[in-house]
Amino acid sequence: MTTYFVTWGAVALLAMVAKQTDFQFGEELSYSKVRHATTAKIFFFLACAVLVFVGGCRYFIGADYYAYYTFYREYAESFFERLRGFDEPGLSFVFWLTTKAWNDGFACIFVVDAIMILLVLKVLRDNTDNIAVGIILYAMICWTGTFNGMRQALAVAVFFCGFPYLRDKKIIKFGIFVFLAFLCHKSALVMALLYFVVHRKIDAKNIIILAIASVAVIYSYDRVFDFTNELLDKELDTEGAYISRSVNILRVAANMAPGIYFAAKNWKREADERSTFYLNLLIIHGLIAIVTLNSAYLARLNMYTAPFIVISICELVKREKENRTITEIIAIILYFAFQTYQVYNSVDLSPFKWIWER
Repeated sequence: MTTYFVTWGAVALLAMVAKQTDFQFGEELSYSKVRHATTAKIFFFLACAVLVFVGGCRYFIGADYYAYYTFYREYAESFFERLRGFDEPGLSFVFWLTTKAWNDGFACIFVVDAIMILLVLKVLRDNTDNIAVGIILYAMICWTGTFNGMRQALAVAVFFCGFPYLRDKKIIKFGIFVFLAFLCHKSALVMALLYFVVHRKIDAKNIIILAIASVAVIYSYDRVFDFTNELLDKELDTEGAYISRSVNILRVAANMAPGIYFAAKNWKREADERSTFYLNLLIIHGLIAIVTLNSAYLARLNMYTAPFIVISICELVKREKENRTITEIIAIILYFAFQTYQVYNSVDLSPFKWIWER
């Protein structure tokens, strides 16, 4: 666990320096591109570099590491075939391009990891003034997710690049990023539905509708798996241990907690377009956790909404005013505790090994 603790500590320290050297911002929720001081951007980048270095230099950390590290040549050589068939060519393209400069599995994984991390953090930097909390929460919530399911994690990063267009209701530009994410992992297509729900009014009627829909999905897993088979164009073993395994209840609670907390805090406040948008993102993230709690495989959909809850927390915490700092600290401590528990109990993540140990 030492590597993780040092990494999180270094990121937190650099993030706080970035915050101290940044411009002074008001308490308005961000709803356009945010400008930051040059010094703040430098320290923010250094924090990003720490995550990229540690994540990229890991060795056999992550459930799928073996497959990508060992068969990187096959992924690279199949790029044009995958492109012709629209068969998730995204990762193969990165591997193919990387092998032109350095023909090594480590190089391929390092480059993909750098892309996944930097894309998400650039969007966070450009769309919230609360960059310190943003990168710290990213390190706690999303970072280790890039170690598993790299094709889907790459799709998540590309999909999150469409955040400004989802926020600004620019459906065509948002659709382009959905398509690009689809080229990385076909499951991204499902997330196009976000566009039609994130701007809806938050009231008892709409929450009841979402709750009923969630219950319906929970009791219709057979149809969900049929749809997944069609979308991914492959037959899933629905009796397999991973697909049929229930999700850890602590993970479900962690995914639901932000939506419940901020919905309760803002229920009696006057709603506006900005807070409604961010609250909907938190609520949807929690509902996905509920809907997929009986299948660890389907629960990976939460990967797509995880970066959205990071930026949503960064923005909605501003409405706390007098208790803002306390709320931020509590959120960071809770996610730190959960992530420590998760990493410590995962044989795929701990103990950490470096690439030079191979």
